Amino acid sequence: MLHGFGGQGKTSLAVHAAQWLVRTGLFQRAAFVSFESGAGLEVVLAELGNALVGDNFAIHEGDPVAAIDQALAEQPTLVVFDNVESILPNGDVPLPADALQSLLHAAAAWFPPLPVNRSPIHHSPINHSSRLLLTTRDPDLPHPAFQPGRGARRMELPGLDTADALEFAGTVLQELSLPRPPRESLSRFMDFLGGHPLSIQLVLPALHDLHDVERLIGEFDALLPGFTAGEGKARNQSLEVSLRFSLRRLGEEAQAVLPQLAVFQGGAVEEVLLRVTEIDPATWASLKPALANAALVRLEEIPGISVPYVHFHPTLAPFLARDLPADKRAALETRYWQAYYQFANYLYHADNKTPHQARALAVRELPNLKAGLRLALAAGALDEAVSCADSINRFLNVFGRWRERDEVVGWVEAEMGKKGKEGKEG
Repeated sequence: MLHGFGGQGKTSLAVHAAQWLVRTGLFQRAAFVSFESGAGLEVVLAELGNALVGDNFAIHEGDPVAAIDQALAEQPTLVVFDNVESILPNGDVPLPADALQSLLHAAAAWFPPLPVNRSPIHHSPINHSSRLLLTTRDPDLPHPAFQPGRGARRMELPGLDTADALEFAGTVLQELSLPRPPRESLSRFMDFLGGHPLSIQLVLPALHDLHDVERLIGEFDALLPGFTAGEGKARNQSLEVSLRFSLRRLGEEAQAVLPQLAVFQGGAVEEVLLRVTEIDPATWASLKPALANAALVRLEEIPGISVPYVHFHPTLAPFLARDLPADKRAALETRYWQAYYQFANYLYHADNKTPHQARALAVRELPNLKAGLRLALAAGALDEAVSCADSINRFLNVFGRWRERDEVVGWVEAEMGKKGKEGKEG
């Protein structure tokens, strides 16, 4: 289990480790499951089933958990569970307690502890086995199999040491075509940042205008008094001050409009993002590359779709939410549920003509579609909510995510029951 603060590079390390361990023969293959947008056992079964068993795993006969277990036993596999904190009780998209236990129980069965006389890292084929690598900000998974011991190990990911931080800074500067500052000043700045990779990536572009690391340090000390005394590193505030510094440099207009991104669940297709936030397209066109260069957003091109899907870095929306006033959030959430009601209807009909594109969008937008449904129910828009739920459930059925389908049905039925009770009382 790799754990640490946001922006430490847990996902990058896990992905590169998986690739390296396959190349060097410790495992024959690797599979990756992200929990950033929420996922339970059904999603994991679908992802691993398609990756390890076959493309038609959705119609697999028999116990799917056992089928995954058999596939893992037959071929040494490294499975990566990424951003697991998202589904924990305090996460952004927490699973119900029983659903979380079902997932953890299955994972514990798939990846049992190694026998006492076997090492998890051994180059003899006889000692190969499948293993699970998790990344999470919160290492306290509520299941005994994931507690430190013979079956599980926790590794906290610290900041980069000075040499690695300088090497990474040099790579970032080279990509930006910027000259490398004096080693002593740059090393001092890396130390103040605590070797935090995302912080380094966020702030070094400022050298294009400031030209001087000492000026950069001075601006950080103004933003966070005590920064040069090491307080940012001690309180793990280097990412916060780096985000604040970077967003401030984007200009007042950016600072005014970007907090609206906080309403989305991990990202959005660009067309809906602009419709909800009402950000001027020209303004967004200038902000998008700056956010992408800072690794705060990742733009995914989907075949057959003319606009990208915008993935947010997990740290971005929680940070921006602090600067979103309650009155603006209320208006934003109204536009949000209305836009996703319309988008759900669009996807429902598009699935008849262009199912590959519709389902590619639906699987990425499910967290937003479900959040929009909850907001529509809270707003009392029952007709729109019922229509939206029907559209969402079409895709949940297609994806085999039946627990989520039942959850969606439960939300609507509960609200309909509440309305019926109020009508009788009236």
